[in-house]
Amino acid sequence: GVRPTAARDAGQGQAGSDGKCPVMPEIISQPTNQTATVGQTTSFSVTAAGTAPLSYQWSLNSTNINGATNTTLTLGNVQLSDAGSYSVTVSSPYGVATSSNAVLRVNQPPVADATATTPLVISTNNSNATVVLNGSLSFDPDGDSLQYFWHWTGEPDPLATGIIAAVVLPVGTNAITLEVNDGLISTEHTITVEVITPAQAVARLEALVKVDVSKNQDLIASLNAALASINCRNLTAAGNQLRAFQNKVRAQISPLDAVLAQTLINDAQNIINAITGFHGSKASAINV
Repeated sequence: GVRPTAARDAGQGQAGSDGKCPVMPEIISQPTNQTATVGQTTSFSVTAAGTAPLSYQWSLNSTNINGATNTTLTLGNVQLSDAGSYSVTVSSPYGVATSSNAVLRVNQPPVADATATTPLVISTNNSNATVVLNGSLSFDPDGDSLQYFWHWTGEPDPLATGIIAAVVLPVGTNAITLEVNDGLISTEHTITVEVITPAQAVARLEALVKVDVSKNQDLIASLNAALASINCRNLTAAGNQLRAFQNKVRAQISPLDAVLAQTLINDAQNIINAITGFHGSKASAINV
């Protein structure tokens, strides 16, 4: 048989300088999946054990990442190209251990777009108007479902929620912010919705005629008469005078500029709708 002293000498020949047997690297804590939005910072980390020295090399989709040789891999200003499977190899003079894959999903921020909202509305009561806020042009590049929140600009609490929302806005200029959230991050888009009175709408229509129609005296006369009737609360007369304006536009402007004529006719009709309550409590859009 082998002498005890020989067996003892053989064992010491495999041990380290401290008399202990070397231990191969072992992954104690695996890196975990991460989700980050473009531009954010994220990180992967690993915990390993084994006889020192231990060295680390991170890889993306099995390709080594230059300089990624620590227990933690930090990715700043994440981009779409950073998405993929990350793993780390832990090495020592006594062996190698490779972690499981951890997947990085890169989220793209949603796009908030409130421009489908009519920016100029006529009040039917000279005080306020029901305005339909429309966020239907918003989208998420990743196809994630979105939540919609409408705010008075600068106010934290929502004025309304939903992709389409009807709200009452006062006469004047109203700054409204649409916030869309994809579950990870929000983006915002601010629009201005102006609510004007029928008298203001007639005045704007008159200004449009003065700029775009060369021989405009007859048209201006009809609008001045309508404006005077509105100011005197004689809305029936105002409606009739605006219809007369429309007829003059058809006769005088349509043969020369059909597009301009239709704009003027539509704007006049919107004022008629507002002062006659054609839409009930709803507001009317105007092009001027």
